[in-house]
Amino acid sequence: MKSNSPTIIDMSARQLTTAEKVETGRIKFNTYLNYFGAMGLLLSVLFILGMSLSTIVSMTRNLWLTSWSDYNTRITNDTERRQSIGIRLGVYAIFGFSEVLLLFVGIVSLLYGAVSASRNLHSPLLHSIFRAPMSFFDMTPFGRILNRIGKDIDTVDLQLPSNVQFFMQCMLQVVSTLVIVMISTPVFGVAIIPLALLYLMIMKYYIAASRQLKRLESISRSPIYSHLSEVLEEKVDSHVQCRYFGYVANRWMDTTSSGVIGLSVSYALSITTALNLAVRQITKLETNGVSVERILEYANTSTEAEWNSDKGKSPPPEWPHEGKILIENYSTRYRPGLELVIKSLNATIHLTKRLELLEELEQ
Repeated sequence: MKSNSPTIIDMSARQLTTAEKVETGRIKFNTYLNYFGAMGLLLSVLFILGMSLSTIVSMTRNLWLTSWSDYNTRITNDTERRQSIGIRLGVYAIFGFSEVLLLFVGIVSLLYGAVSASRNLHSPLLHSIFRAPMSFFDMTPFGRILNRIGKDIDTVDLQLPSNVQFFMQCMLQVVSTLVIVMISTPVFGVAIIPLALLYLMIMKYYIAASRQLKRLESISRSPIYSHLSEVLEEKVDSHVQCRYFGYVANRWMDTTSSGVIGLSVSYALSITTALNLAVRQITKLETNGVSVERILEYANTSTEAEWNSDKGKSPPPEWPHEGKILIENYSTRYRPGLELVIKSLNATIHLTKRLELLEELEQ
């Protein structure tokens, strides 16, 4: 057998272990596409449509109730008012039932989609790790792998689905509130512009800090799994510091005050709460999306060759016909980038013979 190993040596590859990769900046949109793709196209569409249509029906139901109230103030004839109650009450009940049904479809779709996403992210992760070359385990500490399979999968299983749900609800609440207020009091649009700019500015700095702190927290957790005997030393302190500052960022968001803006008091008061929750849910979705990002990194790890040979390259059925191994000009290294440990080896191992290889260690 012959080897075509590269001769270029990467000095960085000499390191026993590599530093854990830390992403910077926003989570790539492709990461979210991978998550919703893991949920399944049908379930993702049903979730979005169910939540969106239930919000639209809820707005229509409230508008219908307003119209009903205005109608009662205009009608003075008791007979005509009693005749309209049945029809209007029936329409209102249909709206309410439709809203509940659509919301149920959206939530159930999310639940099944979350299970599907967890399974479709977990399976390729395990497959890549089980089929990874030995060089991967030489360079990657056990705690780092356990961190991906443990905490990151736990986040995808338990936290990310609720983040997606609350993010969708907050966005729809903000949109519906703005629509109702703009229809009833268009002058509110003058006040909403600076308010929206203020929240966008807050969200820009808040998300950036929380997202990177989440990444640092995830990385600082790996040494804890690797060194359980050092739980009282600096490795846990490093992890707790990152987690502490994440909580500080969340508490800072609570100091943002809400004000009465616009003429529609009920909706104007709710818009600040909705925007506050929207910023928080966007941030949670972004920070917990880091787990998907980290899982995909290991799921896309290069694996060993397939178990089965390509068609046409398999040995004949009668192979081997004798217990003899012939090695011709064989060279190999522990992993790409390192020096050759076996150079131009030629050997013939006959039946019932033994071969012993000794490695000379450099001092």
